[in-house]
Amino acid sequence: MNIDELLDQIEDVLESGKNMPLTNKALVDVGSIKTSIEDIRMNLPNEISQAKAIAADEQNIKAKAKNEAASILTQAREIAQKTQGDTESKISVLIAKADEIAKKRVFAAKEEADATLSAAQIRSNQLIDSHSITLAAKDSAAAIKKQ
Repeated sequence: MNIDELLDQIEDVLESGKNMPLTNKALVDVGSIKTSIEDIRMNLPNEISQAKAIAADEQNIKAKAKNEAASILTQAREIAQKTQGDTESKISVLIAKADEIAKKRVFAAKEEADATLSAAQIRSNQLIDSHSITLAAKDSAAAIKKQ
């Protein structure tokens, strides 16, 4: 029996006691009450031990949960830092590649522009040389030189 049941038993003995006339007192089975009290005394250390064990278990569970939460948080931070570092490294590599591609394209564009300008100048000189006025002027110049 547990302590609550033993206390209920004492209460039942007290309620079943016979009231004495003209007083506030009752006759009860003292032996039954003493037996119940003795049983309570015998069960009390067990129930206190159980309560202490439950409280200790609760503290252990809380401590374990707190340590596990701290461990998970530490792991999460480490993963986040590693991921951030990896991402920053990848971004740096991508930026370097983009910069290299941009430099190559600018260089190629300059070369193409220079080649186009050179071709335009050559063509311009050809057009000037082949133009009729220029030809007439050359002929006149040659005639003047002969005279």
